[in-house]
Amino acid sequence: MTLVEQLAAFVTRASHSDLSETAREQLKIRVLDSLGCAIAALDGEPLRMIRIIATFRQREIPQLSMTRWHFNFLSGPGPTHPHRL
Repeated sequence: MTLVEQLAAFVTRASHSDLSETAREQLKIRVLDSLGCAIAALDGEPLRMIRIIATFRQREIPQLSMTRWHFNFLSGPGPTHPHRL
């Protein structure tokens, strides 16, 4: 089993009581830090571009779900890829 598989197995079976007090405190810090980074990035250029592209794609194909758009956007250049807008 690879290290990543071992980590995934631990995460899926671990409970709050399996973590030491120190680990629980560090987890809180990491989660709050991640949330802070995500909130701070809301007005950033990458997210502005994603919103523009998502709006454009939704107008182009109204029935397109965000999940489908996300997959298409990440899978590479297409007719409405950002580099072709």
